[in-house]
Amino acid sequence: MRTLVALGALALAACASGPATAPANLSEEQLMIVDCLLPGQVRQLGNFATSLSARRPQKLPAHECAQAGGEFALASKDPARALAIWLPFAQAGQAEAQTQVGEMYERGIGTVADPATAASWYARAAAQGDSRALINLASLHERGLGVKRDPVLAARLFRQASGQVGVPGRITIDLVDPVIVVPTPEAEGASPLVPLRGEGVRREIRGKVSSDAGLRQLMFNNKPLAVDSQGVFRAEIDLSQGGSEARFTAVDRQGGQASLNFRAVPAGNTPPPTRLNHGLPNARFHALIIANQAYRHWPRLNNPVNDAQDLKRMLEQRYGFETTLLLDSTRRDLFATFNTLRTKLKPEDNLLVFYAGHGDIEESTQRGYWVPVDGEKGNRSNWVSVVDVTDQINALGVRQVLVIADSCYSGTMARTALPVADADLVGERRWEALRAISQLRARVAMTSGGLEPVVDGGAGRNSLFASSLLEVLDAVHEPIETRRLFDAVAARFSLRAQRLKVQQKPQYAPIRFAGHEAGDFVFVPRR
Repeated sequence: MRTLVALGALALAACASGPATAPANLSEEQLMIVDCLLPGQVRQLGNFATSLSARRPQKLPAHECAQAGGEFALASKDPARALAIWLPFAQAGQAEAQTQVGEMYERGIGTVADPATAASWYARAAAQGDSRALINLASLHERGLGVKRDPVLAARLFRQASGQVGVPGRITIDLVDPVIVVPTPEAEGASPLVPLRGEGVRREIRGKVSSDAGLRQLMFNNKPLAVDSQGVFRAEIDLSQGGSEARFTAVDRQGGQASLNFRAVPAGNTPPPTRLNHGLPNARFHALIIANQAYRHWPRLNNPVNDAQDLKRMLEQRYGFETTLLLDSTRRDLFATFNTLRTKLKPEDNLLVFYAGHGDIEESTQRGYWVPVDGEKGNRSNWVSVVDVTDQINALGVRQVLVIADSCYSGTMARTALPVADADLVGERRWEALRAISQLRARVAMTSGGLEPVVDGGAGRNSLFASSLLEVLDAVHEPIETRRLFDAVAARFSLRAQRLKVQQKPQYAPIRFAGHEAGDFVFVPRR
C-alpha cells in the first residue's frame, strides 16, 4: 500500500530541482509559524508630534516576529500563551481574533479540545459575516461536535459562507471513459462540439452520475438509462451521419434536475480550441511540487517522482505555471521552501501545492503527518504535522491556495464537505461567475482518499489518483474551477478503483484552519 500525502502545487518564481534554501542560521523552530503580538508602530503627526499605533496579533514565522520586536508563542507547545495573544482582541469584538480563538479551542488548549467553546466564538464572528467562522461553525454542526448535529444547518452555513444561500443540492454528470470535460455552451439550448476518438461509427462512452439527494432517474436522449449502485452508466453514440446530439438529464429524489448536452463528432487531427477570451484577471500561478520516494527508513515508493514530473510538465506547458520541484526532501527543506515562498509571492498570486510521499496518522488525535525522506518509523519528532503545513498555508498572503494530496490518510487536511450547487450557467453568465470566484480568498484541498491507506501504483507510470488528475487536466479546454475539475477526477478515479476493487474515495473541501473564506481555485489553460 502507498503511504502518500499529496499537498498540491505552490509555485515559485524559478524552476529548480532540489530543496529551496533559507538562511543557514535559521533552525526549523525559527521557520515555523507562530502566534505573534507585534509592537505598535510610531507614526509622525506633523512636525512636532508622534503617536503609537495599537499592538496587533498576526501569524508569522518565528524569526520574522523576533526581528519585528514582537512576542510570540508556538501554539503546539504553549497553547495557553498563544491564546493570551489573541483573546483580548477577540473580547474587544474583532471577528478575525474571535475566529482564531475558536480554532485554538477546537484544536485543544492543553490536551483537551473544547468544541463547545469554539462554537460560541465562531458564532460571534459569524454574526459579523466572517466566512472563515461560518465554515468552521458549519463543520461542527456537520459532525455534531460541541453543538447539535444538524447537516441541514451545516449545508446552509457552508452555502452562506460561499455566497450561495438557498441553492439546492448538487447533481453531477461526468463522462470518464473517454475523459471528456464538456465545454460551456455559449447560449441556452446550444450544443458544444465534443470530438470522440475511436474506430467505427458507434462509440461507447461511460460516465458517472451523483446526487446529494439521491438519484431518481437518468435519461439519455429522452430514454431511461441504466445506472449501477455506484452511479456508473454506459451509453452508445451513433456517428454514422457525421455527428449526433447527446442529451443527458438527471433527476434527484427531491425533483432537482441537471443536464449535460453536447454534439458528438468524430475526432480529427486537431484538439478542441482552448477558450482564451474569458476575461479572467491575469493572475500569476505558482506550483510547489513535492515528491518523496527514496526513503531511508520506510519502504521505497514507485510513483511519486513520476507523478511530480508529469504534473510539473502539465502545469507549465498547458497552464502557464511557474514551478519548483522538491524531491526527497527533509522537514527543514519543506519549511525553508515555504519561507522562501512567503518572500516571493504577491497577494494577487495563486499557489498550488502537491505532495506525494509516505504519510501516517496518530490514532488518538486523528492528526495526519507527512513523512520526510529521512523520517524514522515510530518517531514523529522529525515528521511534518499537517497542522504545521496548514499553519504555513495560513500565513501565506496569496489569494488562493490549492493543496493536492495523493497519500495515505490525506483526508485529515480537509475533514468536511463543502456543498456547492452546480449552477446551470452558460455563456457570459458562467464567465462572470468564474471572474467573481477567482477574486475570492480560497484555501482548498483535493485529496486522493479520506482516512484510509491509498494505493501506490495501479496505473502504470503514475498512481491511480495522479493518472486520473493528469487525464482530466489534459482534457480541459476552458477555465475551470477546481470543484468542477474534482468532480471529473473523482468520477474517473472511481471507475478505475471499482475495476481494481480499491476502497478509496477522493475528497474535496476547504482546508481546516488555513484561512479559507470563499471562492475556489480556478485553472486557466494557456494553450
